[in-house]
Amino acid sequence: MPTYISKITDLLGSQGTNLDELWQPASMMMGMPFLAFLSVVAVGFFASRVAASYTSRLRSDIFNRVLDCSQTEIKKFSIPSLLTRTTNDITQVQMLITMGLQVVTRGPIMAIWAIGKILGHSEY
Repeated sequence: MPTYISKITDLLGSQGTNLDELWQPASMMMGMPFLAFLSVVAVGFFASRVAASYTSRLRSDIFNRVLDCSQTEIKKFSIPSLLTRTTNDITQVQMLITMGLQVVTRGPIMAIWAIGKILGHSEY
């Protein structure tokens, strides 16, 4: 963004600048947030799909594990405890996976982009 703002400022400061010359950096400035929005939506979608798939298998495994337990083993756990473990705890794991994947995918991309921008400008 700062690059495009400086281009627009330079164009506005120079004599004989027409509107067509301003549209190129302005359209790039308007396009960048749209692309960022699309990438955030895509990363969120795929992260939630992965988390939902994992927790679905986890719920199934817990359910089958409880079915394999004897009555004496089930009595060691209370019914509310089993419900909490199969709903709330797994939902917390799902949120952890979703948020973790979003950070893990977005972080390196932003770091590589920032390093590229820094190396691209010799005045830094």
